[in-house]
Amino acid sequence: MSTINPACARIDEAIEAFGIGSAINGRLLQKDPYGNGHINDTFRLRYETPDHSEKNYILQRMNHDIFRNPPLLMENIVNVTEHLRGIILSRGGDADRETLNVLKTRDGASFFRDTDNNYWRGFPFIERSICLEKVGSTKDFYDSAVAFGNFQKMLADYPATTLHETIPNFHNTPSRFRDFQRAVQNGDRERAALAEKEIAFALDRASETAVLTDLLDRGELPLRVTHNDTKLNNILFDRDTRKALCIIDLDTVMPGLSLYDFGDSIRFGASTGAEDETDLDKVTLDLSLFEAFTKGYLEGCDGSLTAREVEMLPMGAKLMTYECGIRFLADFLTGDTYFKIHRANHNLDRARTQFKLVADMEAKWNQMAAIVQNVPSKYESAQYSPARPDCILFADFLCYFADKVVVYDSTHHNYRNEDSHENKRLSKRTARRGRRRAGLFCRIIYIWNGVGCRRAEHPAGSADLTHERDVRRAVLGACGHRRGRDIHRDRPDTAGHQPALLSDVLLPGTKIKPHRTALAQISHGIQCDGRDICAGCKP
Repeated sequence: MSTINPACARIDEAIEAFGIGSAINGRLLQKDPYGNGHINDTFRLRYETPDHSEKNYILQRMNHDIFRNPPLLMENIVNVTEHLRGIILSRGGDADRETLNVLKTRDGASFFRDTDNNYWRGFPFIERSICLEKVGSTKDFYDSAVAFGNFQKMLADYPATTLHETIPNFHNTPSRFRDFQRAVQNGDRERAALAEKEIAFALDRASETAVLTDLLDRGELPLRVTHNDTKLNNILFDRDTRKALCIIDLDTVMPGLSLYDFGDSIRFGASTGAEDETDLDKVTLDLSLFEAFTKGYLEGCDGSLTAREVEMLPMGAKLMTYECGIRFLADFLTGDTYFKIHRANHNLDRARTQFKLVADMEAKWNQMAAIVQNVPSKYESAQYSPARPDCILFADFLCYFADKVVVYDSTHHNYRNEDSHENKRLSKRTARRGRRRAGLFCRIIYIWNGVGCRRAEHPAGSADLTHERDVRRAVLGACGHRRGRDIHRDRPDTAGHQPALLSDVLLPGTKIKPHRTALAQISHGIQCDGRDICAGCKP
């Protein structure tokens, strides 16, 4: 057997904890490191069962220096894979091969913590599968795109905000740019002189770093569940048919933009050069691979993306490549502390290839845009209704009002003004006044939109919201109240839901507080989510 990393000395404890020892599976034949991952320590356990067949498992020691909260990371993975498993089974697929399945410990947990405080997890090995380390053909890249697109489609209705950020600001390009600026300011002076041209290249494009995050903040791009590490080697292919089977490496599954996943794949797979190529003449964007991946990704998404998302696909490719470049360059400037290196100036070489790819994308921008525009319109969706700028301005005002509305305090059985520093208790008469004010603001929304809020297309079909009462219910529902009932009540509703402060309530199906983007979308048009937030919508 191969030598095991000293940090994995307690692997036998993990094997016992997950109940996959020799007493259950037979004779252990192999317990060796597996794969080419750079973060976690991965092992393949191979057993010979009593009937002389083989049974295999993957066991991983999670790197808690990178992923600081393994329990929350595993909560993400368990919830997402169970969601995927349900969809795959409903389609008649093979859920044991088409998604990861998390092993549980003898105690029913999704992870094990050994006596050295290392975290372990396990998965059944997916038999007859292979992993591709580089694009071997256009078909391979196309099939990977379909797989990542299908992954996006299956998670399109998953509430993204319920997921934990395993690495905060992982694909937040403005945040990454600020990190880069600090590295330029505080990094090694000699290294900065060596990278003068690359630093200038990155700084010249500072104005573009917030393009996608600004669209998200304005409500023009939807927040989705994203993989955030969509390299080709994070897909398992069937060994015999070469068809994509399963998306793996779900450590960075968290809220994000679909453009992140698209862009990272293009950065990795559509470049004609290696990520650390020193001959920059070999580094270009292969437009045939870009076209193949675009078609495959949109085919896999199957209408789950909006027209705005499709339009911004080239920007996703450019920004993810640029972001990776400034990360490599920042690490070089600060002494190569994050990315592993294998030669002098390795991270600088990596940054140069990314920036060369960005420059080539800029030169081919019109061709990239034309490829995206020529994709069949059937792959676009009209399900997401972005907020108008005037609605966002009004939502700011509505949010200001929401913090001052009088609400019922279920603990003390009376009414109080949440914004009062003295936590002053008010009379029911004052509460009714606040209730009338709420109705007034909902009436303003109704007039603001002319014909009232319109619900986006619903699978079951439904009429437009044109009645002021329905608009009022929709807004109250968006502030977290079940079925849009009045939040000013002196008793729980019939479903047992207690009234709550507006600052504490949750949007339906999420774990976030009301904010300007959500309210702006509501003031423009309701997208029905099957949770009775508007009249006529039944779960």
